[in-house]
Amino acid sequence: MESWNKWEPISGLRPVMYLQKPHYDSEELVIWLEEDYAQKGKESPKLLRLGFKAPIAFRSADEGDLLQTLDLMAKQAPWPLFKVDDSRFIHWLFEESMTIREPKSLIHYAIATPNEIIDVIDSEEPAVSWVE
Repeated sequence: MESWNKWEPISGLRPVMYLQKPHYDSEELVIWLEEDYAQKGKESPKLLRLGFKAPIAFRSADEGDLLQTLDLMAKQAPWPLFKVDDSRFIHWLFEESMTIREPKSLIHYAIATPNEIIDVIDSEEPAVSWVE
């Protein structure tokens, strides 16, 4: 059964973060998350940059349409970053690729915000950094 596990690749993560912008080109997929500055009392929030050098697959959906997923992550929420074990997304990719990809070599990362959930499958950890 799929399980969502809290992932904390960098210190200072806030439980609730907002998608500022995704960017994808031939070099990488970059997801920019913004901390909730109202909670922090700052005039300008810090940005978290997640850079995936060679994502194999990614998708984005409105969180209101992912009720089963919200149920799976409920014990960990609110939290913005997860690694997903026994991933249905990886299983789907394995089937679609006609078993070319080895599921054990892939990692399913999930980015959860109040408005959307972004799933990324990659074989490497993304570069994660704070940008002020």
